Amino acid sequence: MIEANRFAIIGSWGSGKTHLSRALGTRLGWQVLPLDQVVFSREQGDGGRGRLVERDRSESRRLLSDFLEADDDWVVEGVYGRLIERVLESRPFLVWIDRSEEDCLEGLRVRSARMLREYGRDLSPLQNQRMVERVKGYRDRSDHLGYACHRELYESYSGEKIRLTSILEIDQFLEAACG
Repeated sequence: MIEANRFAIIGSWGSGKTHLSRALGTRLGWQVLPLDQVVFSREQGDGGRGRLVERDRSESRRLLSDFLEADDDWVVEGVYGRLIERVLESRPFLVWIDRSEEDCLEGLRVRSARMLREYGRDLSPLQNQRMVERVKGYRDRSDHLGYACHRELYESYSGEKIRLTSILEIDQFLEAACG
């Protein structure tokens, strides 16, 4: 059994971060914050769906701090190393989902199918193309969104942590964390 009251989950696009964070949140009854929600806001648009607009960094940091301070038990997930650094100050259990490019691309396909099933819509072809490009470039990126940053965060973190490389390991971790 894993005993923790906070989890921070990092990894590539399509790696399973959202799947794991939602499952932890649901099973433990904790608040979940996908970092996309603090990085982007949605402009009001026709038909109720506006386009995503990146927030000012100071606003993103304020929203993140508000979330972290609002409750003792939470799950935060995202690809944004710069924001995860702030999350790690709260000493969560760090989960790095480090799946292969092929597995992450399959994760994107599964996400698309789920979005169609649950919401009757998918990302646009351009959005899907961008996601595929992000997955394919993840290991080569030198910014806070890439493999090198995530590896450094993981290796330098002195708190509890685990690196998961497959769906099986994610599912086993979920069982260990939720009993």
